[in-house]
Amino acid sequence: RAQPRELFAHQQTGLTAAGAILLVALILGVLLFAVLTLPLRGLARKMRAWAARLETDSPFRGPLSPSSDEIAALNQQFDSMARHIEQQIEQIRSQDRQRREFIATISHDLRTPLTSLHGYLETVILKGDSLPRATRQEYLETAIHHSNRLQQLIAALFELSKLEAGVI
Repeated sequence: RAQPRELFAHQQTGLTAAGAILLVALILGVLLFAVLTLPLRGLARKMRAWAARLETDSPFRGPLSPSSDEIAALNQQFDSMARHIEQQIEQIRSQDRQRREFIATISHDLRTPLTSLHGYLETVILKGDSLPRATRQEYLETAIHHSNRLQQLIAALFELSKLEAGVI
């Protein structure tokens, strides 16, 4: 039979070993947790940097509240990014609507002088010598007027395209 002293020594050795095992397990757990959450913390840092840039570049964003919880910060910054993207999509849709309206308007504005020009020139060709000289001159001057108007519209359209491309 073991003496109480020996029993106590064995218990103490067992408790020391269990404590050492728990301590090693705790250290390994903390290290494993740090390694596993490293990508999450890196992503949170990138999102915070993106949010800071968004705050300075965008007039419609407010400051994000700093958080030590990476998941909450990522959630907040994802919502911010989603709102920003939604606003950009709406701006693109609006610009697309305006572009379609502009194309319809410019098509009409170009078609009007072109049709008139074509009509006057066709009349001069068809009637030929049967038109009085003064009337023929008037038709040709009107055709030149519409040709000049068409030239101005095309020049304005060309200038507008250069503005949109950032050339001017």
